[in-house]
Amino acid sequence: DIHSQHQTLRLQDPSFRLALLDHFAGCSEQAEACRASWQRLQELRRRLAETTEQLSRLSAEKAYNEAQFQTLSEARIREGEIEELEQEQHTLAHAEEIKALLVGIQEELDPSDGREAGNLRSALKEAVRALGKAARHIPSLASLEERLESARVEIDDILDEVASAEARTAVSPARLAEVEERLSRLYGLLQKYGVRTESELLERQEAFSRSLGDASALEEEEASLQAEITAEKGRYDNLASALHGAREAAAERFAREVEASLRFLELERAVFSVVLEPHPEGPAGTDSVQFLFSAGGAAPRELAKVASGGELSRIMLSLKAMMARFTAMPTLIFDEIDTGVSGSAADKMGSLICRMGADMQVFAITHQPQVAAKGDAHYLVTKTGDRTAIRRLDRPGRIQELARMLSGSVVTPAAMANAESLLNG
Repeated sequence: DIHSQHQTLRLQDPSFRLALLDHFAGCSEQAEACRASWQRLQELRRRLAETTEQLSRLSAEKAYNEAQFQTLSEARIREGEIEELEQEQHTLAHAEEIKALLVGIQEELDPSDGREAGNLRSALKEAVRALGKAARHIPSLASLEERLESARVEIDDILDEVASAEARTAVSPARLAEVEERLSRLYGLLQKYGVRTESELLERQEAFSRSLGDASALEEEEASLQAEITAEKGRYDNLASALHGAREAAAERFAREVEASLRFLELERAVFSVVLEPHPEGPAGTDSVQFLFSAGGAAPRELAKVASGGELSRIMLSLKAMMARFTAMPTLIFDEIDTGVSGSAADKMGSLICRMGADMQVFAITHQPQVAAKGDAHYLVTKTGDRTAIRRLDRPGRIQELARMLSGSVVTPAAMANAESLLNG
């Protein structure tokens, strides 16, 4: 712990006063648990606020999202449908022409009136028979017979497929109107949502579905967070209540210890009081601590308003000495904690600091010879230009430095004698 020159100002800090009392009361772990619970509670409240805000936004959009999802869902969109419909629409639009062409092909290849002249199929049959007979006499013609037979079979297949296509081609104004109506609906949806394919329409449908699902998930999360907040608030209340009880039980003992220390430091009529006041819920619980003080035995008032600089130094040393016992600090550094104190009071402060050194390492930076004389080791710090040096003094060096602190620039024999007396004391 490092006590800086102006740390007495920390006595005005409510969190510092509270920490001192908690250390004395032995409830630092409870205070840390309370702080952790508060932070957890605040995080849950933050998440609840975010979730509620998202829900509010989704609720405002819910009617729109439901309507859009319903529109796309009722359209029963499937991938590739537009291309299929466009082909069917083209076929239906030209059905009469297609049918006439296919019928004409059948008439050319297989006349319905039985005309032999134009009957290609009959002609091919006759030609295959004739080549078969000729091949008995000229064997090389057998391959031509096979090729001609293959052509005949291929034409039969073509005729069958043409007939089938002609049968499937229906002249249906009703179906054409139905197809065009469906295409118009799909084209309208593409334009409405600013997309180009059925896949993109399906993606939009899925997005609207997710937004509706998100609202349900957020409602569940909101309920879960509210339950967590209720549980954590109960835990926080219990911790804050236990913390208050521990502080209340320790406040009077804390004040009496400080008073005893102040009387040792020659504030014989000092009155020190610790007052717990209610405070809005926070990381340190529901308490604030006020230190009240009177140097002359009158009714104590707020410490920062009535204590002098020297009194604040002694109060701070008393608090540090007490705090050191309860926090097991290995090292304590005092940077002019004796400011505003001199004479026998400074001597008593030196004794108290020395007593603290029995349990820990203490460094005291001081201009008071009474305090410097108490240390087991005395280091002199000097500065020349921008160079700072520190060296440990032997006994003659200590006497010389204490005498300088006592008398100033001219060290007198009386100051040397006084310094040796301080060191021996």
